[in-house]
Amino acid sequence: MFLLKTFSFKNLFSLILMELSFCITCMNRLHQVSKTLLTNLNNNNNPNVEFILVDFNSSDGLKEYILENKEFKRYLDTKQLKYYFTDKLKYWHASIAKNTAHNFATGKIVVNLDCDNYIGENGGDFIIDIFKENNYNIILSQSKN
Repeated sequence: MFLLKTFSFKNLFSLILMELSFCITCMNRLHQVSKTLLTNLNNNNNPNVEFILVDFNSSDGLKEYILENKEFKRYLDTKQLKYYFTDKLKYWHASIAKNTAHNFATGKIVVNLDCDNYIGENGGDFIIDIFKENNYNIILSQSKN
């Protein structure tokens, strides 16, 4: 699901900086994140695309994997990857997780990205181009059909 975020003063300066936010939410999905996240970050060449990873109380080592892995450091330093951990969600609830991630997003366009999905090469630019072609007056949804 792709959404265009509504304007708020809270995100005034952030909107200028980021065009697109990929929101990834997970609980105990290190086995998937370890396969997809670095590939997705490397496939993105647009500095105005951010990846928001919200970890909901994972006990599988996800936090250490992200924060101690040197390959993620440059993405964390440039804010292209933003990692958040919370222990407030004891049981998985997709709606709560996605809404939480959206609150951290600073892009004008917000994309839910499952932790086992790949964006493809320049996938962020592809989405941005579709929104620009439609003057940001569009809602996109992915379907198997």
